[in-house]
Amino acid sequence: LGGFTRLGEPSSSFASFRFSFRATSGVGVLLNFDNLMDNLILFLHGGRLFVYNDIQKSYCRSGRDFGDGRWHRLEFSSALGGISVDNQTMNCSITSSFYSVIPNYFRVTLGGLPSDLLANRRDSIAKDLQTFSGCIRDVAFLNEAGRQIKQKASVQVNTSSCSEDIEEGVGFQASDIARSLYSISKVSVQPRTRVRLMLKPRLSTGTVLGLLDSTSDVQRALTVHLRDGDIVISVQEDGNVLNEVRAAMPSSFLLCDGDWHTVVAEVDFRRVRVWVDDRLSVIGALPQQLKGFDCAPFLGGLPTNARLNYLPGNYVGCLKSLSINGEALPLASFHTSNPELVLKSSCFVN
Repeated sequence: LGGFTRLGEPSSSFASFRFSFRATSGVGVLLNFDNLMDNLILFLHGGRLFVYNDIQKSYCRSGRDFGDGRWHRLEFSSALGGISVDNQTMNCSITSSFYSVIPNYFRVTLGGLPSDLLANRRDSIAKDLQTFSGCIRDVAFLNEAGRQIKQKASVQVNTSSCSEDIEEGVGFQASDIARSLYSISKVSVQPRTRVRLMLKPRLSTGTVLGLLDSTSDVQRALTVHLRDGDIVISVQEDGNVLNEVRAAMPSSFLLCDGDWHTVVAEVDFRRVRVWVDDRLSVIGALPQQLKGFDCAPFLGGLPTNARLNYLPGNYVGCLKSLSINGEALPLASFHTSNPELVLKSSCFVN
């Protein structure tokens, strides 16, 4: 899933959004807008922009090819009932609940469909709803008064097409390269374990760090991962989730905003506390019967042979520092067993 997912609270039955995009292929979801009543999807197919309304099962499409690698500006207004690209309005006859009554909560996703919507699709357009390949920036969601519901975000789905500057850090450029990343060192998960890391996510879902038991026949792991823009601490044994704690980010806060964020997770096997940028986000309970274990830390994902389930795929983004129980782990110690997999010493940002 590219971009981010977050709830908003418009103050009236009015919604609008705008963003710029640059596509490196002619397929993929640009934007999904859903609530309990309806679902509006904007996606590229054969380079052309399609607008699909779930309730009516109806389309409209552009006559232009937008898969040309150039920047394009897209705007939508439910007050006007129209979508324009590069100041040219699309001729859409779709009527939608978004044009009339909008509930207090709605969800907006950039670059792909949320996992719950994608898993349930069996219709003819499911094959077209791929993750967007390209770059999205200058995102704004406005209510009637023009106040931003969302802060502007720079969302990179394909870093090679969006890179302009370079910052130090370790870059995970694609979700399929992270599974082989591992550390030759071992750390101990103690009765109280504290993990601190600095990250800059490109995508809002993915496994950032996994502490995998390296001594027992029981496959046990403590993971820190992102799920639709929230931080989740999970404890598993042999594919069974013993417990997980989700730190839900407030609607005004985005992890995928192009900035570095500090995440601290403290686990004492009775509770979990999570801080984001020095603000306490959540306190949750964990099973008391879980014991400490020696483990190998994995960055960006877990090995494919790990007997673990319910993980959201691999992390895509940047990591700059990592410490466990106060001991800094040099990122240079994390390497890949496959020379074709790229672990960059610099991290690209837009």
